[in-house]
Amino acid sequence: MTPCWASPDPAVVKEIEALILAHTQIIGIHDMIIHDYGPGRRMMSVHAEVPCDTDMLEVHDIIDHVERRIGEQFGIEAVIHMDPVQVGNPLVDHLRELTARLAREVDPAITIHDFRITAGPLHTNLIFDVVVPFDVSLSDEAVKTTLAKKLSAVDPNYHTVIDVDRSYVL
Repeated sequence: MTPCWASPDPAVVKEIEALILAHTQIIGIHDMIIHDYGPGRRMMSVHAEVPCDTDMLEVHDIIDHVERRIGEQFGIEAVIHMDPVQVGNPLVDHLRELTARLAREVDPAITIHDFRITAGPLHTNLIFDVVVPFDVSLSDEAVKTTLAKKLSAVDPNYHTVIDVDRSYVL
């Protein structure tokens, strides 16, 4: 039986990513999903990370513009969700880079996004999502447990709140 689904064209995905990331106010994207309901009926959603201290009205205007461009250029109705993230904070930047490096140690294909922290006097919560490609054989729970142990080994006061996303595009 032929499956009723198909992955989007990787070249189109790369072109859409480039179009979105051409705007300096958008610092990253993730959770892209493209639905194809037949000729002339494609839709997509994607999350765009933006600096939390950016003028949200300006970023909203940029996102509206990008959604229109995707429609015009690719014939895809787009919805872009804004994820404000903190950048330029040395502690957050260091912990984000550390977490990304340790995630790659679990599997080189794993990435992180939506990273934030809540720091307290006794512990620091590291809150983030990991993107695990479907061809990675580790279970979601194994990814979370392994990464939490790696971060705790660096500092036992690091506590993790991890959501696992499986990539919808190849």
